[in-house]
Amino acid sequence: MCPDNGLITAVLNDLPASQAVLLENPEYHLPHVSATFHGRDIFAPVAAHLARGVPLETLGPTIDPDHLVRLPWPQPRSTDWGWEATIVYVDHFGNLITNLPGHVLTPPGDAWRVEVGPLTITGIRRTFADVAVGEPVAYVGSSGFLELAVRQGNARRQWNAGPGLLVRLRRVG
Repeated sequence: MCPDNGLITAVLNDLPASQAVLLENPEYHLPHVSATFHGRDIFAPVAAHLARGVPLETLGPTIDPDHLVRLPWPQPRSTDWGWEATIVYVDHFGNLITNLPGHVLTPPGDAWRVEVGPLTITGIRRTFADVAVGEPVAYVGSSGFLELAVRQGNARRQWNAGPGLLVRLRRVG
């Protein structure tokens, strides 16, 4: 649940088919809805009702998800040798999040070489602990996308990297 402002562009792009409704049924909102705090007054109560099993279509009229606002979002590209991805976000730790869903990296592990500018990272790891302190690591983060980091460091600063930078993933062997 969110305003129709493009916030869920990446989610919409990754779903094969989705359903969307306008949250217009006041029965599922707080009694007094402010003009500026819909997270509390509409979204949270609706989420609670959905968690209790209320069918989505009772919350309001269905709308075509293709009509929702989408922000420009780079798509990863499959190649003969692997993938080309783009860094789309840097978190507050300096970790670099790409637009490449982790589920496409099969098999995971040492079957991949990740190239970010002049830097090469060998293998997709499960956790930061799989590399030494100060070493680069590629892993599938909690968002489900490939992320690049430096264990106990800041990849953005160390590599002078940020959104828009191309990342290449090459199959090894």
